[in-house]
Amino acid sequence: MFTKTLPPIPHPDKASAPIPLRPSSKALLLLFVVALILITAFELAAPGSRQDKPLFVDFNDFHLVGDYIREGNPAGVYDFSGFHARQAELAGEGIFMPWTYPAQFNLLLAPLGYLEVWLAYLLFISASFAAYALVLRKLAGEQVFAVFVFVFPAILVTIRSGQNGFLTGALIGAFCLLSLGKRASAGTRQSTPHKPRSNRSETGKRKAPRGALSDPV
Repeated sequence: MFTKTLPPIPHPDKASAPIPLRPSSKALLLLFVVALILITAFELAAPGSRQDKPLFVDFNDFHLVGDYIREGNPAGVYDFSGFHARQAELAGEGIFMPWTYPAQFNLLLAPLGYLEVWLAYLLFISASFAAYALVLRKLAGEQVFAVFVFVFPAILVTIRSGQNGFLTGALIGAFCLLSLGKRASAGTRQSTPHKPRSNRSETGKRKAPRGALSDPV
């Protein structure tokens, strides 16, 4: 008696009117994202392009894990002293980012070790951003660019650091889509009226003819 029928989930496109945003503004946002990805890939490909020191971001750790797996030493990434020594060869003594990700994530990074760091970054960020944008479009509908503006600072940080934020966001968003889909289908099934079942035991009985004698005592 405490169970209530859940209302159906409205489609994002029909939930509310989209926030007005000029097509030129949308194109500018996308161009800025593409340009920032290309600039970061160029800085990774040409360390001498930076006058102070070579670019060493979180993605360099991802690529370094791929190198360890390619060399046949996947457990070496959890040796902090050895991992720090490899980082120092790439970016100097002032860098130390210990590897604390679970081993399952290392399997995803294994192919990166067979590519140059700039190409691995370009593929990893582009693919994860595309998945993130697709899931965001499914969740937000026509409001996707409005949401894109709100999360734009986080997008910039993820691109510059090469982190796995886009991949994480895409997985969380996909889980939300599956949950919303199950809730909507469950609400539709519960709201469907059911026809009352006929009682065969009652309707199957034959009425006795009028005037018939009762059974003898």
